[in-house]
Amino acid sequence: MRGEKTLLDSWFLPKSAMILLLFLSVSWPLFAGSPHYAIISEGESGVHCLDQQALGVNKPEYLINLCAQSGGESATFTLDDNDYCVSYEGTNVAGLDTACIVLCSSGFICDTTYFYISTLPTTPVVVDTMLINSEKTLCYFDFPNITGPITFLENFCDGNTPQNVDFDIDPINYCVEYKGISHGLGRACLRARDNNSSGAVYFDVFVRMPEPEYLSVEMDEGESVEICPGALELFGRDKQGFSICGSSDVFNYNYSIDNNCFNIVGLQEGTDLLCFVVCDDLDVCDSIEVEVNVLYRQTLTEPIVSNDEFDAEIGIENVYVLCDNDEIPVEEEPTMRIVPASEGGAGPFLGTASIDEFSCELIYEPLENACELIDSVMYEVCNSSGCDRAMVYINIVCEKEPETFGVYSGFSPNGDDTNETLVVGGLDQYPNHTLSIFNRWGAQLLEVKDYQNDWAGTWNGKDMPEGVYYYMLDTGEGDITSGWFVIHR
Repeated sequence: MRGEKTLLDSWFLPKSAMILLLFLSVSWPLFAGSPHYAIISEGESGVHCLDQQALGVNKPEYLINLCAQSGGESATFTLDDNDYCVSYEGTNVAGLDTACIVLCSSGFICDTTYFYISTLPTTPVVVDTMLINSEKTLCYFDFPNITGPITFLENFCDGNTPQNVDFDIDPINYCVEYKGISHGLGRACLRARDNNSSGAVYFDVFVRMPEPEYLSVEMDEGESVEICPGALELFGRDKQGFSICGSSDVFNYNYSIDNNCFNIVGLQEGTDLLCFVVCDDLDVCDSIEVEVNVLYRQTLTEPIVSNDEFDAEIGIENVYVLCDNDEIPVEEEPTMRIVPASEGGAGPFLGTASIDEFSCELIYEPLENACELIDSVMYEVCNSSGCDRAMVYINIVCEKEPETFGVYSGFSPNGDDTNETLVVGGLDQYPNHTLSIFNRWGAQLLEVKDYQNDWAGTWNGKDMPEGVYYYMLDTGEGDITSGWFVIHR
């Protein structure tokens, strides 16, 4: 009744005491939100705001923790009367702490909820990653304070952490068996004991979904290429695959789910995507994307190669260009090689040989004792259209002593193909020489530079008679020699 004192007013009790009396005597119809659970570490904090709707239209006024003295020492709680939120922080005392939070209006309509805060000791963290639906087993954890054989292992936060991973403890081998059941982070709080002490670690496992794989392939029109991406990251059964990009005018393909391989055939020039998804009966899917680039290439003709013949000197590397008389299409870089005898090749027998593909050269070095012999080598030129082979014949020449310089004493130009011309030996030693020939009366019959040993004893087209003739040979290097020779008929 307005203006009259109530029984509570006449008792002159403090508000906290009145709330306590009400808490002890009133049966609360509602909770101000569901109980709040949290697992924190030493020094870690959190905040949770209460649900004011449970108090109806009355404005909240009082917020109190009725079990502040008896809840425990593992967490501290701070109450905010303005926002009606509860902040908590883990202490250095590991364990479970409880807060009994009462929220009342000015009309003493009250509601309550509970905070259960588990404070973990400062604990090492072991981290792993796994695919969804995959299973693993881990039998070794570096527990602090554990030096002897493990005699006990438990997951002391089982059920209070995100349930993305299913953890099972093997009590015989003291291993942790775990399976990724949904995408996200899962935690096991592992406590182990030996005969002397105990230790704990957090085991955090992140469960990931299959990651898409991106590939590219380049091929010619009409070419068939097989590509096999990595293994599917699926662990269910009854896998089914399907395209999500539709058909393509650039390529066709077939897919084998047994080995996760694609056989792709280029249809026409262009670039297009192959987008493929494979799903299992656990409703998890893996995807593959392949960029297919189909090229137009002009059809090449086969190379045509021809036989070659070269001279080779002993004691040096002799280099010969092979392709000058070959027909090799330039649209594609050819390959060249010496054909071994095991493949029907021939040689080299009297030396060593190799081929420089870039310069189309044969490098040959004869043996020291192969003087004046003939060696042979078979080589092959190939392109994408075919191959051709040819022989290289090598005349091995030896260095000779310089020929004695001088005019031979006579010759017989009588048509028997023997000793038909005047021969001057060693002329190659004097490339600038001049030869002059005279009859016995001093008339000049011939004057020639760079004489080729081809004078057959004629003058103005007439045969000169038998007899003695004279010569003068200028070496071109400041020396002149002279003498005589005889023409025999």
